Amino acid sequence: ASLLEEDFLGYLPLHWACKNMNDSVDETTSSQHPLYPSTAQCKQIIRWNAEDLPCTMIEYLLHSQPTAARVPTRQGRLPLHLLVEDNSSASVQTTWDDIQLLLRAYPEALWTPDGLSGLYPFQLAAAAAASGCAPDNPSQTCTGQSGLHSLEISYRLVQENPSLLCQILEK
Repeated sequence: ASLLEEDFLGYLPLHWACKNMNDSVDETTSSQHPLYPSTAQCKQIIRWNAEDLPCTMIEYLLHSQPTAARVPTRQGRLPLHLLVEDNSSASVQTTWDDIQLLLRAYPEALWTPDGLSGLYPFQLAAAAAASGCAPDNPSQTCTGQSGLHSLEISYRLVQENPSLLCQILEK
């Protein structure tokens, strides 16, 4: 039951596991609430396999509470939205495996627009590829691989439901 309890930002543990930990966390917000993790603490959160956890954190949380995949943040962002916009160094296959787990738990997330940007998950992944090496963002490391990672995820999401493209084009 505690896996369905929101923090003061409206995040569940699954949201934090899916969130891009490379995003900056507003330190003024973290200083306002003693339970809010600092940027350094966020980057310490284990998302991927470790010796002590033979599965990903996302897999563990979904196994424990699969309905969490259906719960949006206060900004209308599903766990899938948070995960697909992450263009970190995790392998495409590891990320894709977690995306498939989220889609099994809540298939409707594939055609649910993000509450913040209005973009569908495949569009969020493509936007992450475009912004991952943006020349106007020198603070971000451009590896080339991160952009390809996000494009691969975007392509795989379109493959999951190609009719979504037709629906968007008809609008």
